Amino acid sequence: MAVYVINSGMSKSMLIKFLLVSFICLAGAYVFAEEPLQKGGNSVKGLIIDLYNNYEVVDKALAELKEASGDLKAESFFTPLTMSVKKEKGFRLISVDVSDNGAPLWNHIYTAEEDAAMDNGARHQLYKGAVKKGEHSFLITYQYQLYEKEAYQKEEVASSLTPGREPVYIELFLKKRDGGICSKIKQLNIL
Repeated sequence: MAVYVINSGMSKSMLIKFLLVSFICLAGAYVFAEEPLQKGGNSVKGLIIDLYNNYEVVDKALAELKEASGDLKAESFFTPLTMSVKKEKGFRLISVDVSDNGAPLWNHIYTAEEDAAMDNGARHQLYKGAVKKGEHSFLITYQYQLYEKEAYQKEEVASSLTPGREPVYIELFLKKRDGGICSKIKQLNIL
C-alpha cells in the first residue's frame, strides 16, 4: 500500500485533487486486490479513514524526525569564523591571500582607497563564514610595498586553529618595522 504525505502548504483545491486521486487509487487497489482492506472495510468512508490514519502516522513520524534533528543543526558541524586585517601607516598593502589546510579560502586585492582607509584606522573584514570543526592550519600571504622602495614584497604568516562551538575572530595586524613589515595574529573565541 502506498503512503502519501500531504503538505500543509497545499491549497484547498490541490488538497481536494490529491485526496480524490488517492481515493481513486485506493479504491482501484481495493477492487483488484486479492485481500480486502483490513481497517476500514468496504465503504468509501472506510477508505477515507484509512487514508487519514496513514496521513496521521506519517505526519507524526515527520514531527519526531524534526524534533530529533533539532540537536544536529548545521551549526553543530561548523564554527563561525571572521578574519580581518588592520595595518599601520608607512606602507601600501597590495593583496592578502588566505588558505585553509592548503586549499584557498579567500583573497583580496586592495585599491588605493581601501589602503588609505586602513592607514586611517579602518579594519578590512577579509573573511566571514563558517569552517568545519576540526584542526585548521591557516596560511596568510600578504604583498606590500614600502613607500621608500619600488619593489613589491611578499611574506607569509601561519596560524593554527581547532574551533569549538563558539565563534572565532582572527585579526592580522601589520606594522612597519626595520625596513620590512612585522605581522601579528590575534585570535579571540567569542562567547
